[in-house]
Amino acid sequence: MLAKHDPLAAENFSSLENLPSNDYVPLGQSSLKHNDEETMTTFNDREKAFESKFIHDQDVQFRVFARRNHLLGLWAGEKLNKNGDDASEYALSVVAADLAERGDDDVLRKVSADFKAGSVHLSDSEIRQKMDALLAEAKSQIASGK
Repeated sequence: MLAKHDPLAAENFSSLENLPSNDYVPLGQSSLKHNDEETMTTFNDREKAFESKFIHDQDVQFRVFARRNHLLGLWAGEKLNKNGDDASEYALSVVAADLAERGDDDVLRKVSADFKAGSVHLSDSEIRQKMDALLAEAKSQIASGK
């Protein structure tokens, strides 16, 4: 009976020259070859794309709220009998009021206080409803490139 020849038997690899190929991979390591730079470039590109999208989304959101506040200022200015340059200046002051703190409360407080001072009788909830309606209009305008 012939003995089976085992090409991977230990005695066949007494020196490194006898290894079957240059693709020897120690146990516990992947036999797949990866180009680490290419993999990192792909991850870096993906990360940059997510960062760019985040920045773009934040920019659009800022422009939408600024537009909403400008429209609110024009509407409130009309209620306060402001027209022309006075109405434009008032609208800009409403936009600037939003920079005081995070959220809409600073804008609502300004318009509400100005209405009280100008004897315009609208509740905070009515102003808030107008802000919501103008937000939808501002989104539409920004989306259409106006």
